[in-house]
Amino acid sequence: MKRAVIYSRKSVFKGLDQKYNSLEAQEDMAKSFIHSHSAEGWTYLRTYSDAGLSGSNTNRPALQELLAAAKRKEFEMLVVFKLDRLARNQRDFLNLLDELANNGVEVASVSEPFDTSTYMGRAMRNLLGVFAEMEREMISERTKAKMEASKQQGYFIGGLVPFGYTREENVLYIEPGEARHVRWIFEQYLEHGSPTTIARQLNEKKVLRLSRLGKKDGKWENRNIHNVLRNPVYCGLIRSSDGETLYTGRHEAIISRELWEKVNRKIDAAAAEAQEKIAGKRLNLIFPLNKILRCGGCGKPMTTMYTTKDGKLHRYYVCKTRKRLGDNEKTGGCGCPNLNAEDVEQFVSQQLNDLGKNPNLLAAVINQLTKENEESGVNVVPSGRVSDSLYDIRKLLDYADPVEMQNLFNAMFSEIRLNWKENMLDFRYKVPELQPKA
Repeated sequence: MKRAVIYSRKSVFKGLDQKYNSLEAQEDMAKSFIHSHSAEGWTYLRTYSDAGLSGSNTNRPALQELLAAAKRKEFEMLVVFKLDRLARNQRDFLNLLDELANNGVEVASVSEPFDTSTYMGRAMRNLLGVFAEMEREMISERTKAKMEASKQQGYFIGGLVPFGYTREENVLYIEPGEARHVRWIFEQYLEHGSPTTIARQLNEKKVLRLSRLGKKDGKWENRNIHNVLRNPVYCGLIRSSDGETLYTGRHEAIISRELWEKVNRKIDAAAAEAQEKIAGKRLNLIFPLNKILRCGGCGKPMTTMYTTKDGKLHRYYVCKTRKRLGDNEKTGGCGCPNLNAEDVEQFVSQQLNDLGKNPNLLAAVINQLTKENEESGVNVVPSGRVSDSLYDIRKLLDYADPVEMQNLFNAMFSEIRLNWKENMLDFRYKVPELQPKA
């Protein structure tokens, strides 16, 4: 059985008071159409009707009630007298077809050769979809071209208004109080080169920026400082959509172009120097406890960072809150200290090494590692080494390179929390036998 409903619509109220009006005519013809398909199991259920409403949008009470019923799987076939009763806008029409199809509903027209329950109807729907996609791409291209033309004329198009400016009709105007902080950011970076320090000082001064929601309640993070320093708006320029060209803006600059270029050369040089220092050391940049280690103070994950000194690479685990907002807890930061990665990884390895003293626990560990191998497809235990390490987990730990060590830790621990105030690590194991009894 295929339960069928009817949808009818009339744009104006005129004529609805007649003894036999347009809506009734649409319904009767649709009912006859359903009856003609009774041999195929079609059966009439009910009629949804909108009177005096245009098909230019889908915000119609009866149509919305129909869509809600479709979601509840109350019917399988929708019949209309003409397709434009559903929607006059092609995009709305195709969106309605997709929504109905996703809920298992097919659509048929009484007066047109359109029935998505047949292969011809589905082919027609797909063909309409091709043209609709072409229309969307043409509209998108025209919109991009219009935006690019506006940028070439110096207008600020799209996105949040940069800190230090207000906007009126796509033209930026300086906000004096914020502009003072912008100049300070550029001067501070040129002198000290530390976005993290700049962000912390702005938060301590309670200088707020626009958040993603467009409210002036955002705190400063390292990336926000980078965004300011990289933005050519501050020296009076507008960046093209592809980022390759700078146009002269209609707005007044806050800093000189010379200062902006000097700061960006320093950023580029620092990035190139960092890349050169870590060249050939990629293996050592793997952090086996990444996504496992958490700060016990704020509860946020520990992220990673590295420095180079005297040609040697130093890796650290850093509280994400501290990295974003500094160590001042009064301004939303976290006092969690940075952890030397090598030290904490060796300590965690030692915890696993101590399991070798208990054969029962060790057997549970090996079972878990084998299970991880089978389920994830990742070779958690180095190939051919499970048997070698069965009664000596130290061999497993000694054999593992940083990638294998990362797989090993991921197989063993669901979470490790750093209680930095008491200088303790709280382990949460994936292996039930290892978890301390409450």
